[in-house]
Amino acid sequence: MSAVSAIDDPYKGRPPIVIGMDWFFLGREVILRMQSREGAMNRILIAAVAMILAGCTTTAQQSANLATLGPDYFYENAEVKGDALDETIQVNTRRASYSSASFQELMAGTPTADPFVRAFKDKNTGEIDAQIYVPIQHQMSSWLHPYQANYGSPLTTGETVRIGTDVDCSYSAGCRYYETVGFMLDTETIERAGAAPTPSGSFVFRIKTQGGVDVDSEVPWAEIAGALRRIRDAG
Repeated sequence: MSAVSAIDDPYKGRPPIVIGMDWFFLGREVILRMQSREGAMNRILIAAVAMILAGCTTTAQQSANLATLGPDYFYENAEVKGDALDETIQVNTRRASYSSASFQELMAGTPTADPFVRAFKDKNTGEIDAQIYVPIQHQMSSWLHPYQANYGSPLTTGETVRIGTDVDCSYSAGCRYYETVGFMLDTETIERAGAAPTPSGSFVFRIKTQGGVDVDSEVPWAEIAGALRRIRDAG
C-alpha cells in the first residue's frame, strides 16, 4: 500500500492545531505590542495576559496524564473515514490527541509538533498500515523542509512525506510557518504496538529538517495501539 502515504488528505491546507492555539497567538501578539510601550499598567496587563494564556495552553502535566490513558480511550475517540465506495478505510486519533508544546516554546516561536496517528486498511486485501501525522509550526524566518524521521532502537529511519504547508505573516513578531509531514511505521513497530500488553510510555521520534533544526516529539504507545485496534474492527 505505497499509495497510503499520499492518499487524499482531509487536512490539506493549514494543518490542524489544538483548540485555542489561534487565540494563543493573538494573545502573544498583544503581549509583543505591549512590550514596545512603557508604563507600569502595561506590565500588569502583560502579566495578566500571560497567566491567562498559560492556563489555556496544554501543560506538561496534562500531557503526562493523557499519556497514561489506555488504548480504549484512543479506540473510542478515533475517527473513522471511508464508506462503501472507498477502497481504503482510514482511522485517525486527531480528536483524542494533544499538543506537547510548552508555553515557553510557543512564546519563543521554536518548532513544535502536534502529532497524531493515522491507520489505513485496504478493503480488498485487509492489509493494514500506520502513519504518524506530524503538523509542525514555528517562527524560524524560513521553511524548515522536513525530510526524515528517526526512531527506535536500533535506530530506524524513514522518509517523510510532505502533506501540507501554510504561512501566516499577519503578526508583528514575524511569519508563522506550518509544515505538515507524515511517515509510515515499519512492520516491527506496528507489531510491537499491537502486542499485549500494550507497551508503556511513548513512541519517541525526531524529524530531521534541511533547515538544520530538528523537531523531537512523541505519541503514546496506547494511541498507536488504539488506532490499530479501531482500524482492524472497521469495515
